[in-house]
Amino acid sequence: MRASIAETAIDAVIDRYRRMIYGIALTHTRNLHDAEDAFQQTFLIYLEKNPVIRDEEHRKAWLIRTAIHCCRKITGSTWRKKTVPLDDAPEASFTFASRAENDVYQAVRALPATYRSVVVLYYFAGESTAEIAAALRISGAAVRTRLVRARKLLKSQLEGDYFD
Repeated sequence: MRASIAETAIDAVIDRYRRMIYGIALTHTRNLHDAEDAFQQTFLIYLEKNPVIRDEEHRKAWLIRTAIHCCRKITGSTWRKKTVPLDDAPEASFTFASRAENDVYQAVRALPATYRSVVVLYYFAGESTAEIAAALRISGAAVRTRLVRARKLLKSQLEGDYFD
């Protein structure tokens, strides 16, 4: 059975942006299950809305904004605010290969959302400050300011372990 052109196109978009969108979702929702939900919602919305895309930069910016919006919907839902996590349930988590990677990941997760977004996009997705500014619809100066502030917070969080 042959895949339709639309299925092939969405598969190509998912393959291209999988790591970036999942990274954004994971750092914003702070758990695997919600990150997977946000990831899926992002691409479902993309498929349903079928936005008019000018170029790849526009597609990337659209996906980033949509992913952040999906994360905010998940983490800010009324249901979530009125529930209490089960202390006895094992937490679904993962670990990186080294202690340093785990520590950095935990420190990035602890950042406020505005800083977390720019750090993930700049350091993990390899975006330039101009690309981040376009994707988040903020100025380049705001992106650079957030990066400086995020670095200070990360340094203070990691200082005892790595900066002595």
